[in-house]
Amino acid sequence: MKNDSYLEPGAIFQENLQRFLSANGISQNSIALASGVSQKTVWSVVTGRSVPSLNTAQNVAQAAGVDASVLTLRALDPKQVLRSKQVASLTSELLDLGLEDFAAVQHFVTALKKPQPSQHELVL
Repeated sequence: MKNDSYLEPGAIFQENLQRFLSANGISQNSIALASGVSQKTVWSVVTGRSVPSLNTAQNVAQAAGVDASVLTLRALDPKQVLRSKQVASLTSELLDLGLEDFAAVQHFVTALKKPQPSQHELVL
């Protein structure tokens, strides 16, 4: 994966989509058929020849069963891309939380990201 701090959202989308399709054996032709986007346009998007419009990105992502907005955030592995629809749904729910509840969720997520002690450390 390239360092995504230098990549535009369109390039990040393209790389995530390309990795996901390849890892899951999904053809560009099947995406074109399912999305209603031309095969040439799908090829241009997947190969990075062009940056898709928002509508095209959403149609292509939906045909692949993933969420376009999440695919633009940062480089993701195919398993993370697969969860993108769940992430988008959760994000939508988070937007509806009050400030105190949102702060509690942030605290919880921060705690989850902290390294867990090893068995050896627990014994000591």
